[in-house]
Amino acid sequence: MPHSSAAQAEKGTTIALDDAKPGDLIFFKGHSAKDKNIGHVGIITEVNHSYVRFIHSAWKGGIRYDLLNADYYKKRFVAIKRLID
Repeated sequence: MPHSSAAQAEKGTTIALDDAKPGDLIFFKGHSAKDKNIGHVGIITEVNHSYVRFIHSAWKGGIRYDLLNADYYKKRFVAIKRLID
């Protein structure tokens, strides 16, 4: 895998949010929702009908679990990629 999240986003197959499953990578814009470039990546750990949970390394706070439906992440969500079928 490449080092940067932007380069990682070029790998794998794009997956619809409704088809996401644990192990898929989830990509986000950088610190600003207005950013055009991918600047962050997480790994999906749990999916159900009401949320997607992922683990990632936060800028402040170390390793964290967060939910995609949190405003901060929902505004920055870009794509989900699957590397292995």
